[in-house]
Amino acid sequence: MAVKLIFCVFFTSAIALTGCSLPDVYISSMTDNDYRISKDSRIAVFCNEEAGIEERNFHKLLVSELQRNGFNVTDPCNSEFVLLFTLDEKTRRIDTILPMTNRSHTYGSVGGYPYHGTTRSTTYVPYSYNYTVKKVYMWIHAVADLRKGKKITVWEGYIGADKEDFRNYPRECVSTLLKFFGENYQAHIALRPIRENQD
Repeated sequence: MAVKLIFCVFFTSAIALTGCSLPDVYISSMTDNDYRISKDSRIAVFCNEEAGIEERNFHKLLVSELQRNGFNVTDPCNSEFVLLFTLDEKTRRIDTILPMTNRSHTYGSVGGYPYHGTTRSTTYVPYSYNYTVKKVYMWIHAVADLRKGKKITVWEGYIGADKEDFRNYPRECVSTLLKFFGENYQAHIALRPIRENQD
């Protein structure tokens, strides 16, 4: 009974730990240090009037996450900077090999004595699957530059995530990128759960 109880506790704890883990995404943030931009800067988020449903929904999510993370989001008439974005995805076929372990058991007797033998072998089976990455590009221009006809990128950010991971954790993906706003950073990073009572 004690052994069963220990196994049950261990198994339950393992499920709890793995259930709390979130997937990794690729984050890229690049900043032009010649410009002074921060969360306090007045930023307008642009969305084309002819944008599709996915783009409009992402626009709402992006504005919400910017505000939740302390950014000063304003309307275009009062903005110092304008943030634009585009959504994309790419599917590629991945070829790999899966190892499969086989066991064979032999029973018999020698000289009246029974024996039992086990033989293990590994077979490698070719396996292919499609992998789709969701790509989110963001970039910021200074309004003063745009009025002069200059499209100089002040900041650019990128999120690369498994399509299903992005579908399940869009807020976490955006929030993770915004944590590195104003920095130069490129790496795979694990998403963190969003706590509503924390920034």
